[in-house]
Amino acid sequence: MEVSNQEMIIRRARLVEVMGPNDDRSRVRILPEMAEIETNVLPCYPPFFKGEVIVGSTEKNATKSDPALEVWVICTPSFRSGFVMGVASRYTGFASKHAYSYNFDAFVKAISSRGVTPKGLKYENFVVTHWNARSIMGIDRTTGDVFTVLHNGTMSVIGESVVYFRVGADSDAYSSIRMTRESISIETPKLDIKAKEVSFGKTGIALAGIVGGSFSSEGRSIVPIDGVHG
Repeated sequence: MEVSNQEMIIRRARLVEVMGPNDDRSRVRILPEMAEIETNVLPCYPPFFKGEVIVGSTEKNATKSDPALEVWVICTPSFRSGFVMGVASRYTGFASKHAYSYNFDAFVKAISSRGVTPKGLKYENFVVTHWNARSIMGIDRTTGDVFTVLHNGTMSVIGESVVYFRVGADSDAYSSIRMTRESISIETPKLDIKAKEVSFGKTGIALAGIVGGSFSSEGRSIVPIDGVHG
């Protein structure tokens, strides 16, 4: 595929090397023109958009299950100057569904199972900022709600009416915090609070306290708390 004007052309390329810290360029192999070119003479292009960095599996570290990333580049016809535009999608047929689409229904099911699905969340309003086999991140453009969901059940939802954080899946030990305007709910196998003072409410009444030095009980260290207040 080629799109050109008087100055630039678009080409598909394979990521060969990410140059590293303090150099955000990527070395690329433009296809098919550079298929047999030695690595050390391949071009290095910066990201097309300022503030973005293109990273991923490269020819140097690719595996069978994680092949080198393919990207779109825009460059001069001589290939001397150019930019990496982003990760290239794959064409999978004119009449069929795009095979590399994310699973919106599975995403909605995952957050709905935690009771945090925003009312009216629709595919056409969900802006995906990143997704792969292990995670998805996105924003509901109508409400501004922000979502991050990982493959193992870990997620964060920051919404107009609820903020929800969770680590782990139901089949395993997990911890979660749910915050609304009316309440905060914490679920966890173990809650560990380290503080000199703990307050409940605003009455100013001293409810309890542990004084003295640290001591052990049943194999656990007990640390003094100056006061627990209501």
